[in-house]
Amino acid sequence: MESFFKSLAWFIKAIRPKTYNVIARSLVWFGLMLMVESHFGIVQTLMLAGYESFFGTSEILRNYVASNSNPWVGFLVVVLGLVYHILMTVGKELSDLWLSKVPKKPILSLTLINSDMESFKNNSIFLRGHIVETPSEEDIPENKVNLNFPHMQAIASVMNDYGNSRRNTKLYRERAEFLRVWGGSELILLNLSNISTVLAAGVKVVLTIPRIKGVSADNTLNALPSLPSENVENKFGSISSLLDTRPKHYDLKNNHSNKEYCFEWASNNIQANTEILANTYIYLRTEVDINLTVTIYCDQFDSPITETYQVVKANKHITVVNSQLTSTSQGFFEIADKCVMNGYLSRSYKIKLDEIEHRQQEILPPN
Repeated sequence: MESFFKSLAWFIKAIRPKTYNVIARSLVWFGLMLMVESHFGIVQTLMLAGYESFFGTSEILRNYVASNSNPWVGFLVVVLGLVYHILMTVGKELSDLWLSKVPKKPILSLTLINSDMESFKNNSIFLRGHIVETPSEEDIPENKVNLNFPHMQAIASVMNDYGNSRRNTKLYRERAEFLRVWGGSELILLNLSNISTVLAAGVKVVLTIPRIKGVSADNTLNALPSLPSENVENKFGSISSLLDTRPKHYDLKNNHSNKEYCFEWASNNIQANTEILANTYIYLRTEVDINLTVTIYCDQFDSPITETYQVVKANKHITVVNSQLTSTSQGFFEIADKCVMNGYLSRSYKIKLDEIEHRQQEILPPN
């Protein structure tokens, strides 16, 4: 029924009100002329007189004119014009009334973007970087000074432990763990747009990923992975972390099950012609190709909208050995930068340095 009235409204709008008024008037006037003509036969008489003045008397033509004087033809044309006008005017009012009662629905569009703020195209997510293989944990050496001489253990202890800080003996193992976790992974953000002129109420987005072997997913607020601390850490733990008691807000909540990772984003109301960006990233790493499903719920929808994305694993593999894990900070950074989203670390650090340089050159009034 709704589609019928929409089609009717489109047809009436296409011919425009003035147009169907002209059509109705034309039909009425034409019908009246036929009625008058059929009664008096003025035009037909003039035509017959003109013909006979040139070609002589024609009994056949006179008989045709005499038998064709029927006023009902004109009357039917007049009735047709009036009925047409009534249908157009009443039909327009009915279609406008019906469409005004039909609630307008918002149009929502969800975009998945990577950590470089680039949109994934054609519902495909290609993971970047390298999937990394490292030596087993027991084969990775500790980061400490060993002096295999008599009476030198006290000196080694001082070199490994000074003041309230000490050397991070697990550095090389943490480096290996970092590469296994972040190599071939991706950070995904959700961007939701309301591209209609109607408020979208009660909006919720649910993203599900199969929970199978080789697939890992989590929510995180950190856009930049933290490299392992190289040489010092506080004996009593990080004082700054103890003092930082601010609660962390994840707008993407975990609701996992045994069969799938599930992330829920309760966006609630979205104003017309606006877009919102989630502040929580989805960390995704997979060693097999999978499908990711996104479902959008809205109070004004008759049924939710579902889209499926194909996730393609990183197609590059690399094996890292102990000599690379125990290399200098710069050497390890170059390896990590190549494995994590194809140079994402260096791109992120450059953005942060540019921001720092910009703040340093700003000239602002005091608060």
